[in-house]
Amino acid sequence: MMEKRISNYGYVPFKYFQYFIIGIIFIIISKYESISQFFDSLYNKVNNNGSKDIENENNNNNNNNNNNNNNNNNNNNKSEIFNYLKTIFVLIPLMLFIYYDLRYSPFSFKNLGITKYISNNTTNYLLRIIGALGIIQVLAQDIGVKTGIFQRNFVQLPLMQFLLYFGTAFAITDNRSEALVGSFLYFILKYGASSNKTSRVCFEEV
Repeated sequence: MMEKRISNYGYVPFKYFQYFIIGIIFIIISKYESISQFFDSLYNKVNNNGSKDIENENNNNNNNNNNNNNNNNNNNNKSEIFNYLKTIFVLIPLMLFIYYDLRYSPFSFKNLGITKYISNNTTNYLLRIIGALGIIQVLAQDIGVKTGIFQRNFVQLPLMQFLLYFGTAFAITDNRSEALVGSFLYFILKYGASSNKTSRVCFEEV
C-alpha cells in the first residue's frame, strides 16, 4: 500500500509529508513571480506559434479585419485557459492537504507536533483573540473609526495578515485545520493564481 502508518503523524505517503505540503504551499505564495514567469513564457511560446499560423492565413485572405478580430479572440481564450491551468497547478498542494486531512487528519496541530509545545487550550485562546482583533478591525473601519498609523502598518504585515485570517476563520469554524485551509486558499489565489495583481474590491459592479 502507498499509505502507511507513521506513529503520531496519521496516514501519509511518506514521513514528514504534511511538512512537505505546507512547505510547498509557502513556496507557491512567496515565489509567485517565478511561477507567473514560467506560465507567461509557456503562453508566449504557444501564442507565437498560433500567431504564425494566423499570419500565414492572412497572406492568403483579403479580409484582414475579420482575421485580426479572430486573432484577438483566440489570444483572449488562450490567456484565460492558461490562467485556469496556472490556478489548478498552484492549488494541487492544497487539494492534497484537503484530501489527506479529511481522511486521516495529518495536518491537525497534534499530528504536526505543535501541541507538544503549546497546549490546545492556549492555542485556541490565542487564535480566538487574534480572530476577534480581525473582526473588530473590520467593524471599526465599517463604522468610520480611524485606524492608528502603527496599527495599520502592523496588521498589514504579511505574517500578521495570515494570523488574522487564520484566527478569524478559526473563530468561525472552531476547527484549526479548516481555518488553515481557508487562509492558505486566500493567499494562493491572491499570489499564486493572481500573481499579486490586485483589485480594490472583490465585487466591482456592486
